[in-house]
Amino acid sequence: AAAWCAVELAYLDLFGKEREESVEKILSLSPIRGSFRYTAVVGDSDRETFDDIVGQYRKMDFSDFKLKLSGNLDRDLEKLSILKGHGVSDGDIRVDANNLWSDTAEAIDHLSAMDIPFFGIEEPIAPDQLDALRVISQETGCRIILDESFSRVAQLESLASDPDTWILNVRVSKMGGILRSLAVLSGARELALPVIIGAQVGETSLLTRAGLLLAHAAGKSLAGQEGAFGTLLLAEDVCDPPLMFGVGGMIDSDSIDLSSRPGFGVEVAGEAPIFTRLG
Repeated sequence: AAAWCAVELAYLDLFGKEREESVEKILSLSPIRGSFRYTAVVGDSDRETFDDIVGQYRKMDFSDFKLKLSGNLDRDLEKLSILKGHGVSDGDIRVDANNLWSDTAEAIDHLSAMDIPFFGIEEPIAPDQLDALRVISQETGCRIILDESFSRVAQLESLASDPDTWILNVRVSKMGGILRSLAVLSGARELALPVIIGAQVGETSLLTRAGLLLAHAAGKSLAGQEGAFGTLLLAEDVCDPPLMFGVGGMIDSDSIDLSSRPGFGVEVAGEAPIFTRLG
């Protein structure tokens, strides 16, 4: 899927530049307008590092947070306490368990003990166990964010009976490109399913640009957006200047006006990016 995504992005950019039209115009989409707010993502680090990272995000006026869980209850409760200490509201926190638990009851016990009405819980157990995920949602009172458990538009049918249970993580590289992602967004809109436009860790500006297209196309279905770290995670980006969030986790698309330029409207410069080591 990721390889096909790369091929599709290259062709869409090429077609746009040959016709001197934006990718949005080629795909009969409205031009990107307005501002986009990105989520602060905080991992499983020691207390001092975690507190410092959250503090930096708050100084930049981030309000939405995604917390990676460790599976150690005391450690996870400590991280929640730090987030609250920095003024982060319960409803602005979503957690990502990365398929942490093999046992549904264990997942419920851990998440219930955290006693927070999370905005969403991402992938608490092994992928593709929708019935078990329904139980977790009912017991915790939180929506389930599907990432590894959702990768193609045909799976929407299995979510149609209870759309209030789910949030979709639509990551363009996982879905296999923009066209497949747009089909998912259309189906999600029909079911009134919220979506998060996800991102890989250390994405370059090319995928950030693709994510902006999807976020704009999602419209009122958009519940969150990830990525746009640019050179905060990359030693170098393939685009100069890189597309990355600023104060408040915001990208103001009007100031960039990407949809007025051919293709994706970004220029690739230099060689492939060099990744820094992530903590």
